[in-house]
Amino acid sequence: MRGTRETCLGFMPREINYIRSIYDSKSETIDALQERWPNRPRWHFRRVGQKFGLAKPKPPRWTEQEETFLVTEMWRFSPKDMAKRLGRSECAVKLKLKRLGFCWILRINGFSTARAIADLFGVESKTVAWWADNDWLIGGRFPTRLGPYYPRRFSHEAVLDFIEDDRYWHLWETGRMKPGSLKEWAEEARDGTGRYLTTGQLGAMTFYTHRWIGELIARHIIKAKKHGPKWKIAKEEADRFIARQEILNRWR
Repeated sequence: MRGTRETCLGFMPREINYIRSIYDSKSETIDALQERWPNRPRWHFRRVGQKFGLAKPKPPRWTEQEETFLVTEMWRFSPKDMAKRLGRSECAVKLKLKRLGFCWILRINGFSTARAIADLFGVESKTVAWWADNDWLIGGRFPTRLGPYYPRRFSHEAVLDFIEDDRYWHLWETGRMKPGSLKEWAEEARDGTGRYLTTGQLGAMTFYTHRWIGELIARHIIKAKKHGPKWKIAKEEADRFIARQEILNRWR
């Protein structure tokens, strides 16, 4: 490499020649340079690299097609595989997904963690743990620790079974799910039949208090399912109850 007689930020020509001989924009290289010149901030070395064309070029802007592929296919691929497919670094892929408002669907050896399932359904991790503890969403534990504990793991097939089972439709809503292939699958599985009402919502529609709706549920006049401390009433059951009340009101 030819030498230079130029100076930059107070570096002598021989110092600049040395920086140019090893500079490659990597953090490890900048760490080594900072050990040699401990009083120099890191941006000094980056500025020298930029001045002499040694800085790493900026990656191209994300296209709309790339963003769509990233959001819709993040369930299928690991960050490393996604980075290869998009021709970008793994860090760039994770950072872009975070800026789009998503958390990566964490998968290990083909299994998803509880945090990943929670992010998919738009709920908290403790809700997914509640599903698993009641054997609604079938899963297990990883055989090795990830930090201080053995995290839960769920297979893709178990998630599909949970989505398709209408016994658990009152536990989650498609509107809260992250966009992607599984949300489309859930919407097709439910086919518009997955809406559930609370006792307060049904009470507002029938001019009853939510306490009286709860009493009717306790008397088995209204069929409902328990979601934590709250009852959820299927839209079809709510329509049946409203129609029955209208008939009774006509005869009064």
